[in-house]
Amino acid sequence: MIIPAISSRDIDGKIVVEIKVKTSVYAPHYYVSDGSRTAYIRLGSESVQAPAHILNEMLMRSKNLTFDAMPTAYKVSDLTFTMFDATFKRLKKMILTQKDYVSFWDMSAGRNANLCRTYVL
Repeated sequence: MIIPAISSRDIDGKIVVEIKVKTSVYAPHYYVSDGSRTAYIRLGSESVQAPAHILNEMLMRSKNLTFDAMPTAYKVSDLTFTMFDATFKRLKKMILTQKDYVSFWDMSAGRNANLCRTYVL
C-alpha cells in the first residue's frame, strides 16, 4: 500500500495541498480492469501507459538484473565482432585487439556477448 505524505500551506492567501509520493520499490504498477492488465509509469505530472522497453527494464530492475549483465547461450568463439570493430575504429580511430575485449566484455562468464548476437558465425 502506498501512503503519501500530505500537507498544506498558505501561499499568497491560498491554501495549497502538497502530496508527496515516494518512488515505489514495487514498480511497475498495473491497472487491472475487464481482464486486461496495463502497466503505467509517471511522466511529469501524469500517468501514461508504459512502453514495452520501459516495462522490460523495470521488470529486470525489480529482479536486480541489467541487460548488459545477462548471461548468453553463445560462446565467444561463436561470435564475430566485425561490426563492433568497424564502429569502434571509425569513432575512436583505434584498432582493437583480442586483449582489449576483456575490458568491454567478461568473456569467461559469457556476459555482454548478447550485444553481437546478430553476428553469430
